[in-house]
Amino acid sequence: MMKLVVICLLFFLTPLHSQGHNSSPCKSTTNNNGYNDFRKKHFPQGFPRQTDKETWKAFLEKSGLCGRTKIQSFIDASSEYKLKKICRRGGKRYRDNLCISTSDFRLFEVESMKDNNGKCLVKAVKIDNKHIILACDKIGNECVPVHYQANPNDETSVVNCSGKDWYCTVHHRSLASL
Repeated sequence: MMKLVVICLLFFLTPLHSQGHNSSPCKSTTNNNGYNDFRKKHFPQGFPRQTDKETWKAFLEKSGLCGRTKIQSFIDASSEYKLKKICRRGGKRYRDNLCISTSDFRLFEVESMKDNNGKCLVKAVKIDNKHIILACDKIGNECVPVHYQANPNDETSVVNCSGKDWYCTVHHRSLASL
């Protein structure tokens, strides 16, 4: 029992906040624009749902996203609700404030950069279907995605992503009796 207490304390005292994220899903954040930033980067309105490089080039230039990172991932979700649901009871816990979808999402992975003259170059557009990992924080009264995390091995999880400190929740009652 004492080992469990020590493990729980180490888990919660680890300086995760210094790394820029919460230790569990749905905790309050100081970044009130986190969800809007996430939407702009990974679920922008009107992004192309095709692999044509010229179409993507035009979109990336218009939205100011060209070359933001070497490879950008765009999530083809039929509704924002499906994305938000991952952060609630519809997702599974990965680690820290990261939750994994319970079903595959179609992803557009776009490799882009700006050339020496500032022109947008789209090198590749790839479509993939996999479980997505999202960082989930509480903004206002709502738990929402604030960051997309790559999932190259298409990992999954079985622990519910309910926004509770699941690792030690069961043992809090017994900790008080020590």
